[in-house]
Amino acid sequence: MKKLIAVSSLLALVLAGSGLFALDIPVGDGPGKFVLDMQAEYEFDFITDTSKSSDNDKNWIEELDADKQGKISVAASYDGDNYAFGVGGGFRQKRATDEVSNDGAGGDKEWYLDDAWGKYYLLDKQLWLRGGSMDGLWRIDTDPLNKNYGGDNGPGLQINFAPSALKGLNVGVALPVPKAGTRKVHAGSPGTDEKVTWTDDGNGRVDNGELTFVDAVPSIPPVPGNWGPTYPLVNAAFGLRLNGTIPNLDIGTELDLLGNEDTNGKVGTSDEGEGKFKGMNFHFTAVYTFAPVTVKAALLVEGIADGRDYVAPASKPETTTSFGARVIFDIPNAEGSSLDLGDPWVQFQMLPNANTTDKGTAVKTESFKDMLIDFEWEPSYSLVPDQIKALLWLGVNYRSWAYKTDDQEKYPLTVAVRPAVEFKFAPNATLKFQDKISFVRQATEKGLKNELGFRFAWKF
Repeated sequence: MKKLIAVSSLLALVLAGSGLFALDIPVGDGPGKFVLDMQAEYEFDFITDTSKSSDNDKNWIEELDADKQGKISVAASYDGDNYAFGVGGGFRQKRATDEVSNDGAGGDKEWYLDDAWGKYYLLDKQLWLRGGSMDGLWRIDTDPLNKNYGGDNGPGLQINFAPSALKGLNVGVALPVPKAGTRKVHAGSPGTDEKVTWTDDGNGRVDNGELTFVDAVPSIPPVPGNWGPTYPLVNAAFGLRLNGTIPNLDIGTELDLLGNEDTNGKVGTSDEGEGKFKGMNFHFTAVYTFAPVTVKAALLVEGIADGRDYVAPASKPETTTSFGARVIFDIPNAEGSSLDLGDPWVQFQMLPNANTTDKGTAVKTESFKDMLIDFEWEPSYSLVPDQIKALLWLGVNYRSWAYKTDDQEKYPLTVAVRPAVEFKFAPNATLKFQDKISFVRQATEKGLKNELGFRFAWKF
């Protein structure tokens, strides 16, 4: 009931406020122009699962995390001749009925204000310095590995050089600086010199091969720790982007240093908390277009030069490599036709093995062990020009696991269709109803899965 109230309340608010779309807000991206961006998104599915292996109820409602869990976001910026500045904020919520616990687990519901940023241009905008939140200038968003790579987006200092003599080149470095109180170290176990460490991957505590803090001293939580001048250097990100310098080719690459351990085992809160180096990740993406075909390729190497000590040396993670490539076909449409044939694509990925066991036997993580092949195509037909559109999505996925369970070995394929109707009821605002039907499902003996979905999106 709470979910239905949340949905109806949001929809009523949007419809009541749709008059805002008529406002003439001056925006632009040239010198001396303010730019205002806003988006609100909400999505949920009514799911029915008739498979024998489903652990869920046969029917349930599931909210989806649309666009990196962003529900409502607003950003404003100003770009002048010698400087620029901006800020963003909004409201985000992982699930409508979640409550945020004291340790941040179990929910994500908050109003937030992003770190403001300022930029100063030098050498006729060939060199700029940016302080505050950092941007992903050297990254290519459409990554066939679907990785959210890169260092922290802020706060920090970012330096970029774009020489006019070589069009399309951007090269620079980002130096993150942690906010006060965000670094956590351990006060240590009372009366002992026991070394207690854990790493945080952004989703919680992860055993790094030594004792985990939760197991060793459950009564003493981590405390805020100081950070020293070496922090920005050991957490730096070095990036390069070459866009259009070579005709039809866009290259983005980034080397991200992962910093030092959160603690080196000393007792007390005055410790800088900088232990041994945690390694670095390297990411390379390239996009080449020769109409009507576009090819995207990515290479990701993770865990390079990890210098941490492990109680059990065999538990030290291996350096792993992933590769992905996507080929996109732009099918030309007949002039004046209401039918859009879309841009079908096929994607190939070679990933480190995601399974930790081979039918009960422990195995090590190795590069290029899991293989995935995806195909997607979504043609559409305009029922009412610029107002109502019908879409039909087709998806096929084949996966070959390196270490398979019995069901994974027998059922490696997924086949699904998703008819949809999209209504554009105001400028840049859409309401979409869709029904995804999975006929064949990976690692599932038999049984359909039906996802009747609703999605609202508003951007300007």
